[in-house]
Amino acid sequence: MTKCDACGVKFKWEDIFVNIWALYRPIRCRACGVKHKIVYASRTLAAIAIVVPIFAVAFLIPGLSVGLKVAVIFGLGFFVSLLLPFILKYESNYEDYKR
Repeated sequence: MTKCDACGVKFKWEDIFVNIWALYRPIRCRACGVKHKIVYASRTLAAIAIVVPIFAVAFLIPGLSVGLKVAVIFGLGFFVSLLLPFILKYESNYEDYKR
């Protein structure tokens, strides 16, 4: 789990999870208030982790009905988003806060 660059406090899973669904808005540390933005590589990783299962279900399992495919796609997307807070990395412009 990602820690604050300034004070070292770990971000809570809930904060990162909500941030994922809020289109990656900056997370503010609860202890010191420093803003952290998601690292570009983590954003790319999250997109790939969500999109790949969608294509896998859509193209590799042709026998499913459309309704079942949609349900499986949403279920997989939600499941992946539950795991992303453990993988994503955030960084701050801590140098800006020192001044």
